[in-house]
Amino acid sequence: MSISKKEIKSIIVGFRFEKAFRISDVMGEMFDKILHDSSSPFSTEFFPRFEERGSLDKSLINTDFDHFFRITTSDIIFKYSIPEDCDDIEKEFKWFKDDACAFINDQIIKSYKIRNLMRAGIMFGHEIEAENVGGIVLERMTRDTDEPINDADQFALRFGKKDSTIEGMTKLGVDDFMNKISIIQQSDSNHYEISYDFQYHFNPHCHNISDWNYEPFVSKSMASLENYFYKTISPLIESPVEAK
Repeated sequence: MSISKKEIKSIIVGFRFEKAFRISDVMGEMFDKILHDSSSPFSTEFFPRFEERGSLDKSLINTDFDHFFRITTSDIIFKYSIPEDCDDIEKEFKWFKDDACAFINDQIIKSYKIRNLMRAGIMFGHEIEAENVGGIVLERMTRDTDEPINDADQFALRFGKKDSTIEGMTKLGVDDFMNKISIIQQSDSNHYEISYDFQYHFNPHCHNISDWNYEPFVSKSMASLENYFYKTISPLIESPVEAK
């Protein structure tokens, strides 16, 4: 069992910033812009419902297609679920980067002067149907022990790898870094959710997003799927027969 872009079910982009209670005063205006502004790639059809979890946590949602746009006083998160009949994942990637992410960056974060960003992240969620993936991974991890494990019906694995950034290497007083997190989670007896969380951490916090170019970050996250994530995960979850 290998994994590739065709198993992607959702993409989530999120920004975390220092808590700013003033955001609660403009949440309604932000949602109006998301739904009605001419620059927005969204609409009332894209997000037909509104959900409120208290005055500081509000979302636009689409339960039929499993999309949401959430705004709190410390987070902005957009989840886009890939259509079931998708036959061109690259087209979906292009819309997500050039339309959705660009709008969030320019018309929400910049326009409303959201400051002191702590982290930006993009998560690619996959789903595969396979038997005993957890057991296969565990067998590889325990094969050299006295009692190797070769099955699992409740399995979860999470690991990360830090990488340096150009900003962290070239700017005085900046120690920004990337964190690439891989997650394998069993959802039922023969289904597994496999996620790749590509994060950019600002150290110190990014006061103004205009000082940071989001486009290379989004492009790198997508390229890293092929260059790192799939090359790491596929050999880990493939059956012993496939590996031969």
